[in-house]
Amino acid sequence: MKPALGRAVLGGAAITAGLILFLGVVSDVDAGAVLGRWWPLIVIALGVVQVATERRFRPGAIVLLGVGALLLAITTGIVDGSVWPVLGAVSLIALGVAVMAPRSSRRQDIDGTDVSGVVVLGARRLVATSSAVGGGDVTVVLASGVVDLSNAGLAPGARITVTVVLGGCDVIVPHGWAVRLTGIPLLGLWDNTTRRDLAMGAGTPSLEIHATVVLGGLEVRHAQRWA
Repeated sequence: MKPALGRAVLGGAAITAGLILFLGVVSDVDAGAVLGRWWPLIVIALGVVQVATERRFRPGAIVLLGVGALLLAITTGIVDGSVWPVLGAVSLIALGVAVMAPRSSRRQDIDGTDVSGVVVLGARRLVATSSAVGGGDVTVVLASGVVDLSNAGLAPGARITVTVVLGGCDVIVPHGWAVRLTGIPLLGLWDNTTRRDLAMGAGTPSLEIHATVVLGGLEVRHAQRWA
């Protein structure tokens, strides 16, 4: 997702919310009810922007569109509100599966230049071994994911898209890489804790990570934190 489009979504959402709140002050509009009903449109907009940017329906965009549509159906009353406890139960089940999943099933080796994978209701470690990783698309939903690039190399213009919904994902990179993290954390958190003082010079390997984080977390780090 291009940074300009991501900022446009967030900026437009903030302006719209501000106008609705203002109307609630100067008129009889119930601003709280309006915002509570239509806020999932932001999630749908993120999915639409991701499709427009990638020019294809990647798993991350499909997840955003699906989750946004489900939330909108709930907030607008199309689907009965009793679905909320079901979603809570599914989240707890996902946490349990992630904790209990056998270690042997959690690793997936990827020797190609495209690092892609979908992690749902579990935990998985995607380990890249190619010396010329050029891109990829990783989607984590109600799960825990790790993208391990610590033994990989980069092709020029390398770019990976990461979508996290109700989950967590770590992207592990070697020392000396220049990592640019862009995108949108919607009710989520992200951080880049890599050592940027070691990533300098014209020949420095460069990786761009476009992330969309909804009610989740993403960290770009080295194999050993704070080293």
